[in-house]
Amino acid sequence: MAEDGAIVVVNYNQSDEKAKQVVTGIQAKGGKAVAIQSDMSQVADARRLVIETVEQFGRLDILVNNAGRFMPKALLDITEANFDQIIALNAKGPYFAMQEAANVLMKRLGLPKDIADVVAFVVSEEARWLTGQNIHAGGGIVM
Repeated sequence: MAEDGAIVVVNYNQSDEKAKQVVTGIQAKGGKAVAIQSDMSQVADARRLVIETVEQFGRLDILVNNAGRFMPKALLDITEANFDQIIALNAKGPYFAMQEAANVLMKRLGLPKDIADVVAFVVSEEARWLTGQNIHAGGGIVM
C-alpha cells in the first residue's frame, strides 16, 4: 500500500519495537508510515485508532482489520473468558472500528462506477487467486 502512495498506520497493542521496525522498513523504501498503539479487543481503543488516524491525516481511505488471535487449545479446554477474548479481538473491536470509519468512508451514495470497478478487479489478473468469495460492494452498508 505504501508503494502505491498510501500513508500506512501500523497498529500495535504491545509490540512497539516490531511496529517501529515495520514503520522504518516502509520509510526506508520511500513510503510514509506511523505507528499507533491500540488494543483492538477494546471498543474504545478500536474507535480511538480511527479517530487518531483522521486527526493526524485528515482522512481515512482504507481500513484493514487484521488483528486477530488464535488460541491453541482443544475445544473442550476453551473457557468462556477465552472465548470472550477471541471474539473481542477478532470480531467486536474490528466491527466498531468499521463503525467509526463509516462516520468518515460513507458520505455518499454508491455510483455504478463503484460496482464496475469491483467487478473489473475480480476478473483481473490481480484477483487470480480469489475463489469462492462473496464480495459485498456496498461501501460498508452491510457488514
